[in-house]
Amino acid sequence: MSSGVTVVSRFQIKRGKLLESEAMMSSYTSTASSSSGFLSTSVWQSLDDKYSFCRLVQYRSIEEWQTVYDTMVKSGFLADAVQRYDVVPDIEMYRPVWTKSCDLSKVQTGQILSLSVRTTDPGYAQEWVDELKDIFESISLIPGFMGAEVAQNHIVAEEVLGLAHWATKPAFEGSIPMHGSGYPIRAYQAYR
Repeated sequence: MSSGVTVVSRFQIKRGKLLESEAMMSSYTSTASSSSGFLSTSVWQSLDDKYSFCRLVQYRSIEEWQTVYDTMVKSGFLADAVQRYDVVPDIEMYRPVWTKSCDLSKVQTGQILSLSVRTTDPGYAQEWVDELKDIFESISLIPGFMGAEVAQNHIVAEEVLGLAHWATKPAFEGSIPMHGSGYPIRAYQAYR
């Protein structure tokens, strides 16, 4: 996907509320997919904290996402999620600027998503975008690499998202430099 929007929603589920939250996650999928501009959605569970989640939703355009978001606000869906499930999502929209075989519509349980968000100094976003593209090109040779995307926050271009999709945890682990990456990378396992 080289145009459109990738919506990243990160949220915490309260301990002991994981099963109750299934209804919320399912209803969100139903609402999110109601738009003709909907492309895909997937839910990922943190490898470090089983109560930490990330949902990725892809739309053809920011306008399509905004329509769905407005519907969720007007219907009370988001307020209900906060009140009933005590879930307050951190939602950010990113414009993809580069992709490599990144099809998140066919995610299977057990696959891995690595995600990093980095904010550059003003005027240096393109430099970081280019560096991420080079990194993803080089790690694309690792067996188990399934695709990557580089995107910029739709409001603050200096906030750059890098995500990679992996078949297995060992494939992802093989992508991390021996001395670390120098910036935070979060890893998630496909939840549903």
